[in-house]
Amino acid sequence: MNERRRRFVRHIRQRRYLEVYAAITIIFVVSVLGLFGIGETDKLAAAALLAVVPVTMLLLEILDKLESQGDRSSTWLRTSWPPELERRMHAATDDVVLVGVALPRMLTNYVSHLERRVKAGRSVGVILVDPEGVYGPNLTTRRESGRPNADRNRQVIRTSIMTIDDALRSDPELAGRVRLVLVDFPIGAGGVLFDARMVADANGGTELVLGRDPEMYIERYPFGVGGYEHEHLVVTRAHPHWLDHFRREFENTANAGRVSTPPAPGLEQSAG
Repeated sequence: MNERRRRFVRHIRQRRYLEVYAAITIIFVVSVLGLFGIGETDKLAAAALLAVVPVTMLLLEILDKLESQGDRSSTWLRTSWPPELERRMHAATDDVVLVGVALPRMLTNYVSHLERRVKAGRSVGVILVDPEGVYGPNLTTRRESGRPNADRNRQVIRTSIMTIDDALRSDPELAGRVRLVLVDFPIGAGGVLFDARMVADANGGTELVLGRDPEMYIERYPFGVGGYEHEHLVVTRAHPHWLDHFRREFENTANAGRVSTPPAPGLEQSAG
């Protein structure tokens, strides 16, 4: 019994099988009421179906409470971003590196904070899939459920690049603090790296340099899995092996791509 209870709590923490638990509850209620002849079966079934939303919302509320009470140092494997990420992004006091296929929501939500970083003398590094590449845009669609649409994927990435160019690289004096790398490869992990800088090395490649207080919020990109099932890892100095692992992984990813130069002033901007 204790093992089943622990498994249930673990599933709730990881946002797994929520629909299954809701369905089990509905079936149980309908079965009990039907067994005792309370109400009409069809009406009970309809009422039970209407309970799917509140039951699911209740489970999500329980999940949020469990996550908020957790110790970040011991629960570094997560299924959603913790609030610390947003607070540190809003602070805009350190260098930051963003990695992802297109990062449309991340860029839309935080582009003003990234711009504030650049104007304050900090650096911003971004790694995206190359929309003009042969492999990346097509292979990343294999992760999606439903019918793949590589052209839509390319356009989303182009829009993200235009956001970066308009907000972060339109001013020549600030553009030097922004490094955009486009990779023709289906990136396997993305996220946000705080107190991290992407700089050019002696050979013209990209070196990822960590500061004194680095923090990585990593999201693994599995194939054909819903958003709530993505693994989110919070990696700090408390996890030196994984900190170095992901530093090398993202550095190698950047060095497999091409550095995108800002569009020339006065010319129509192109995507990368």
